[in-house]
Amino acid sequence: MRLTERLPVTVEIAGEAYAIKTDFRDILRYDEIIRGQSNGNAVLEAIDMLLGEEVLRKPNMRADNIADAIGWFVKCGDIGKKSSLPRAALGLNNAVPMDFGADSALIYTAFLQTYGLDLYDIPYLHWWKFNWMLEDISPSCRLSKVIEYRTIDTKNKNLSKEQKKAYAALQRYFRVQEKKSEEDEAIVQALLEGRDPFG
Repeated sequence: MRLTERLPVTVEIAGEAYAIKTDFRDILRYDEIIRGQSNGNAVLEAIDMLLGEEVLRKPNMRADNIADAIGWFVKCGDIGKKSSLPRAALGLNNAVPMDFGADSALIYTAFLQTYGLDLYDIPYLHWWKFNWMLEDISPSCRLSKVIEYRTIDTKNKNLSKEQKKAYAALQRYFRVQEKKSEEDEAIVQALLEGRDPFG
């Protein structure tokens, strides 16, 4: 993405452009719907909320194409982008670094501390801008510290025995608890494969 280009307000699905909600709150709500419900309608509700129900009504519309388009937008166009170094070489583990729900207060205060930006008061902030700003929050914010605790590789040879023990305790305390039901997993898998999850 270049600074001379406008941020996207549409996604391409099967060669057609569809308007997508772009405010950071919309994408956070999408995340809540997808992960916060245990029934199969969550995925359809989330798609409807972001793109509108007409997308789902289109003949021959494949669910995997919709999922790819939403994934591209949610990941800020960085689909497939990988670090050239393995996480262990960077001193990181494979733990989830941040959760928008569990860390919402920390995210709020990080934006306030780093940018002087009150996320409750601003009328609009594009999801991509929100993400870019989140990636560059001040290292002195508590959120930065919690992410460090969660992701530091405690097998790193440069850490003392005491540091390893302390980081292990911090990781247990600050670990992100993910809840995924078997029903949700089956529905998402069916949609990604282009099958009807309810038929």
